[in-house]
Amino acid sequence: MKKHTKKLNKQSGCIWDIVVLAILFFCTIIQGAYFPGGIVAVAFAEIVVCILRRVRLNKGHIPMIVFCIWHFVCSVKSGFVIEYAAKGLLPVAVFLLYLLHSEVVENKEGFKTNFLKVSAVFAAISVIMCVANSISFMNIQRSSFPLGYSNVTGILFGILFLIALKEQDKFLKKAKYVFALALVLTQSVGAILV
Repeated sequence: MKKHTKKLNKQSGCIWDIVVLAILFFCTIIQGAYFPGGIVAVAFAEIVVCILRRVRLNKGHIPMIVFCIWHFVCSVKSGFVIEYAAKGLLPVAVFLLYLLHSEVVENKEGFKTNFLKVSAVFAAISVIMCVANSISFMNIQRSSFPLGYSNVTGILFGILFLIALKEQDKFLKKAKYVFALALVLTQSVGAILV
């Protein structure tokens, strides 16, 4: 009975991870990485999932909580503007994603695999968009999807490529080539060198 309950909890944790990742990537596709609506939507979704999963804070989280509060206060100190307040929630969104990931220890590998698979789809979209733009402009264009900046996007795909190198999953063994191509198409020399 205990094994069955543990398996259900593990599957439930995996489902919540996928829900948060789907919302995170959906908001990125709709608005880009730095737009306030996407940040608020992701943070709200993470808060709901944290409550449903009964995620608890501990003393080790205090420095990050203080940083999140400080960053939010700095964002709104010269006046409460929704755009700046939303961007002030970015560390909160990242911290909550960390909490959700670290809460279910048995599911870390599953979370990473799901994250890489979703990211591979984004890398493929990035490659297709870059090729389409290059054909329409009759000139090689720099890829900047999904983060809106070629250098930042290059760093993202570079990190994903390095993580995917060690994966044994058949899909991810092929996905590493998509990450590498997406990285090269950003034409970010700094990201490639790093």
